[in-house]
Amino acid sequence: MEPGAEEATDRQIVWVLHMHPGLTRRQAHGIVAVDFENGVARCLCGVELRPDEIGDVPSGGCQVCECCIAKIR
Repeated sequence: MEPGAEEATDRQIVWVLHMHPGLTRRQAHGIVAVDFENGVARCLCGVELRPDEIGDVPSGGCQVCECCIAKIR
C-alpha cells in the first residue's frame, strides 16, 4: 500500500441528500452500494435512489434517516 493510502473498510458509507419534488422533508441517507446495471444507489435503510434524486448534504446539516442510523448501530 502506498504511503497515505487508507485501507478500505468492509462497509463504507457515503451520506447524500435524498432530493425529490414530492418530498417536503429532505433527509440524508447512507449509501452502501451502487447498482450500475439498474442505475440506482442502495441505502442502508433499503431505499434505492436514482442519480437525479441524489444531492450534496447541505453544509448546515439536515435531518438524517433514522432507519439508516439504526442499521449502523
